[in-house]
Amino acid sequence: MSGIPQRELSIEDVVSWTLKIYRDRFSLFFAAFLAAYIPGMILGILVLQPILDYMNSYMTSQIQVAYSSPPLLDDNLIAISAVLILIAFLAMYFAQGFAIVTTSSVMKGGDLEPATLIRGAYGRYWGYLKTSILIYLGFFALVLIPALIIMLLGTGGILMGTILLAAAVVLIIYLDIRLSLYPQAFYLENVYATESLGRSYELLRGRVFLTLILQVVLWVVSLIPGVVVGQITGYFSGQLWFVGSALSLIGTALAAPIGPIALTVWYYSMRTRESPPPVPAPPTITMSTTPPPG
Repeated sequence: MSGIPQRELSIEDVVSWTLKIYRDRFSLFFAAFLAAYIPGMILGILVLQPILDYMNSYMTSQIQVAYSSPPLLDDNLIAISAVLILIAFLAMYFAQGFAIVTTSSVMKGGDLEPATLIRGAYGRYWGYLKTSILIYLGFFALVLIPALIIMLLGTGGILMGTILLAAAVVLIIYLDIRLSLYPQAFYLENVYATESLGRSYELLRGRVFLTLILQVVLWVVSLIPGVVVGQITGYFSGQLWFVGSALSLIGTALAAPIGPIALTVWYYSMRTRESPPPVPAPPTITMSTTPPPG
């Protein structure tokens, strides 16, 4: 179960390859996503937890005993939150690129030195980030148009807006699946960012439903670490909430690499459909030079 697949893999095969690659290079994948989620944990400690404490104290006593105003209104917390959200956003996309490069190197038997993998992930990072932002802006625009119709036309535009909104959601789901391999195409092929969208669209021609099933399976598999860790974190509350937050971070970081690893395996599987299998060589007929007896 090593090397580049020579045939199209089934979903079961993709999951098997994914778990094998993840297990063999666990430390690389886990460290990358753990580091990416740390800003989010800091955000929770500095901002979200005080807000929850404020809400709990207000709900139980009906008076604002913990804070004179909600913590989120503090200018310093707003600035810190904005910086942490930006760092978490950038770090998560870098971790995904790192996972793609690492998975490809594992499958190809390439250099697995962390410095080499980091350089490989950073080399195409900004193009990947810009392309992702453009995609989500496009998805947002598809939803915004029906919403504007409803707002502008009032009750008379509700039916039309609702129909358009439903159509937009279906289209977004379809495009999200069809373009799901653009990070792999961008990182692993010598193409421009916009060309990677076309590559993903072409690679998944006729495989949209299978890709949807694969993503559902990956989502279920990714839930397992979270469920296990969630059962453990339930024992930590009150003064020990920090321990529960740390364990929750670990559970999230454990599950996060599964998606990019599996989609990279799926990408290489889809590549096998582009070139037909090699034609077997004709059998070689050896002529005997030994004269017949007698």
